Amino acid sequence: MPKGCVPGKVAAASKQVLAMLACGTEAKLAAFDPTDGRARWTVPLDARRGVDARGNVAFTSTEPIVLRVDEVSAFLAFGPDGRPRGRIESTGAHGSIGGNVAVSDGRLFALTDGGSWGLLVAFDPATGGEPWRTDLGGARFNAGGLHAEGGRVMAVLTSDKYGDNLYVYDAVTGDEEEDRAFRERIGGAWDLFPYKDFVIGVRTGGSVRPFSAYKRW
Repeated sequence: MPKGCVPGKVAAASKQVLAMLACGTEAKLAAFDPTDGRARWTVPLDARRGVDARGNVAFTSTEPIVLRVDEVSAFLAFGPDGRPRGRIESTGAHGSIGGNVAVSDGRLFALTDGGSWGLLVAFDPATGGEPWRTDLGGARFNAGGLHAEGGRVMAVLTSDKYGDNLYVYDAVTGDEEEDRAFRERIGGAWDLFPYKDFVIGVRTGGSVRPFSAYKRW
């Protein structure tokens, strides 16, 4: 470790190992060679004012490098060499970003409480910009889960009255590719995983039915 630093959370990228460090009272991000453990670089999370080492910081993605930093209420992105890149505010014109966040195809996707009833928003971690957004759901719908992979973004919304809805969007353009309604409401906290022609919903928290399979068109 760099002098005066101790490691915290660790995440592996394809070509380097990333670690959150507590260097005295300040949180920093470091990268190490996966072969011999040699330190490649160490950078502060926020060079202007610093981030408290006791704060809540989590890896959202390793490629690109994106961290969720609660102390500054933002997602901070870094290049593979540790140089700071874009900054995505947790709250803004897009509403507030909750726990439904996914990174794929060089973008960060989030379900927010913005708009009339909720939004699916695409952000560019390199610049902090917003390539597209779309209204999602309705007054009786709640965010169920989000997954992004292979050029597509999938979201499930749940409703006590109307059941579950699966939406699929093009990751680059935001164009809607699918909109499917299901009679049942499963509900709960979701992780989504594509498998062949299915989307598998996984719920946590002791659900009676922890898995659901949705068939795409």
